Amino acid sequence: MSLRSITLAIIVIAAIFTFTFGMYMHVEKAAALTERIHEGDLIVKNGTFTIADSNFTVNGNIYVMKDAVLVIENSILIVNQTEDLEHVIKVNETARIEIVNSNVCTSVGSIQMIITDNASATISSSKISNDTMIECRVNSTITVSSSKIASLTIADNSTGMLNGAEITEKLEIYGICSVNMTSTHIAYIEVSGRCEVRALNSYINSTSVSGESLLNATATILNNVSIDNAATLYAKGCSLNRTFVRGKSSCVFNSSQVETLEATGVSNVKLIKSHVNEALLKVVGHFTVKNLPKMAKLWGSSINGSIFYSLNITLINSTISSYKVHACEGSIVEISNADMDMLKAYSGSTVYLNFSRVDEAIVMSSIVKLMHSTIDKLEAKGSGRIHIYGESIVNEMSVKDSCLTLDGEQSSKIKDLVIENSTLIIARMPSIDSISKVSSFLFRQITISCMKEEVTFSNVNITIIDESLGTIAKYSVNETGYATVLLDFTDTSKTYVLIAHSGRSFIKLTLAFDCLHMITLNFSQFSIDDSPPSIQAPSIEPMEPSDVQAVSVKVTVSDNLYVEKVCLFFRFDGSSWKCIELKRAGDLFEGYIPSLPAGSKVEFYIVAYDILGNKAVNDNDGKYFTYTVKYSSTSFHISLIGIVLALMAIAIVYVVWKKRNLLLR
Repeated sequence: MSLRSITLAIIVIAAIFTFTFGMYMHVEKAAALTERIHEGDLIVKNGTFTIADSNFTVNGNIYVMKDAVLVIENSILIVNQTEDLEHVIKVNETARIEIVNSNVCTSVGSIQMIITDNASATISSSKISNDTMIECRVNSTITVSSSKIASLTIADNSTGMLNGAEITEKLEIYGICSVNMTSTHIAYIEVSGRCEVRALNSYINSTSVSGESLLNATATILNNVSIDNAATLYAKGCSLNRTFVRGKSSCVFNSSQVETLEATGVSNVKLIKSHVNEALLKVVGHFTVKNLPKMAKLWGSSINGSIFYSLNITLINSTISSYKVHACEGSIVEISNADMDMLKAYSGSTVYLNFSRVDEAIVMSSIVKLMHSTIDKLEAKGSGRIHIYGESIVNEMSVKDSCLTLDGEQSSKIKDLVIENSTLIIARMPSIDSISKVSSFLFRQITISCMKEEVTFSNVNITIIDESLGTIAKYSVNETGYATVLLDFTDTSKTYVLIAHSGRSFIKLTLAFDCLHMITLNFSQFSIDDSPPSIQAPSIEPMEPSDVQAVSVKVTVSDNLYVEKVCLFFRFDGSSWKCIELKRAGDLFEGYIPSLPAGSKVEFYIVAYDILGNKAVNDNDGKYFTYTVKYSSTSFHISLIGIVLALMAIAIVYVVWKKRNLLLR
């Protein structure tokens, strides 16, 4: 064969390959839109049934029977039903379901996906819609990786493995189960029975562990944690905000950060090289502090009338730089070598303060004894008793209806002293610079008192808003008509908005850093707000997106009170609606519609809610906002190159053939 023939053959093969590849790209895109409908129940009995590259609609139930396998790959599975829970997806008796790079949803209402009786499920790079509730039961196994699901239950000696997963509503684990999770985001987890859960590098927004279960967390963020009824929490290198330990439960914090810790009942708490901002310890069985480098605010206090019962705390030679103690109802607290923000002693408590410094101390019906310590401001009232020994210094002191005993060294010093209707016992007189009224100080704790009229206390909500950051705290008024609002002001120049609301009724107040300690709200002054938010026309970027581009949707939403949430609903080619919650930047909200196949017609509309639940919809007067997805330049160029090469090959073949015919003549 001549060199020319070989060259020609190579060119022809390359042209055919390029053209075929270009067409393949289009076939693949078209395959993603292939519509398939299965009438009646889909029953997989033997072997493997595969749904691939399809919009697959089942007008009935889905059953995967013993030893069978259902594979859903690169597809959208829609279970068509006319009412909630009409159909079910059930995998049982050692059967298996595999969902890869796919979406599972329903046409209407919710559906259960049940994996039971030694069955298994694998969900990878997929999204299971909010209307699908997954249950893994009776010795079964579920593996979820890089996928988003709404609700998952693991029970009855089953096993779960989560890696890079997101559970937007609830993960429930009960019975005797084992679950391991890594890099997983969970809105709420509830563990009960005798289960073991291990979390690594994960985020859990709300946690409840009870029974004899164990939560073993490493390098994980845990919010709103409740450990109850003989459960155990082991946290290493974790960050926790509100943590409650009750009912003979145990917690070990190792190299962790805890914002608020409350331990009640016969609970066991152990801190190793950890940091606690606020701790409430009531009737604690055992509390151990070991190698604690910094405890910012240790509280031993009462909340809503709950009290201490003869709790003893001893902290000696701790390197504590910012420290708060609130002793109540017969507590005995001994503190040495500490630097504290606040000391409060109530109701028959005794506090021993040695070689320490306190910014502010309040003593009521209790005893505080100072030895070689310094207090910037000290207030004693209501039968309080203050004993000053050694070389102590008090910069400002107010004693009312109490007893003050001075038995310090001559170098002890009181700069400002106010005594009213009190007993002064002088053993050794310290230096007193002057007597003047104690200056007022800034309050960070606000108590909301609600005057009861037609609104039930349990239905009143308090929302604190930083208008530049959005909602920063939410509270509910308790049955006594009070809500205690704790504000951590990081910028004293800011003002905050407080909205108390019940149903459509509200009161709106502006809070400054030096606001009053007590705010009384009279419900007769409540206003009514039935006005929904105002939604302007949204904008998209890019205006003409291709099949490889996500679309940014921006919309301005305003309200006379406060916009609580803005959602974007979208669909393409008449598919089911999907919801995206938009992120806030002042009055501007933004979200992204993911890239969609070329040629898709996309429709979307905006829904907004204010803080009272008033709803607004902007759907372009029922016509929706629309755009059409174009082909990307990459697909076009591949096809164009293929066509050009194919034409060149045809021309070369024609020239060679023509020359050969001339030579033969």
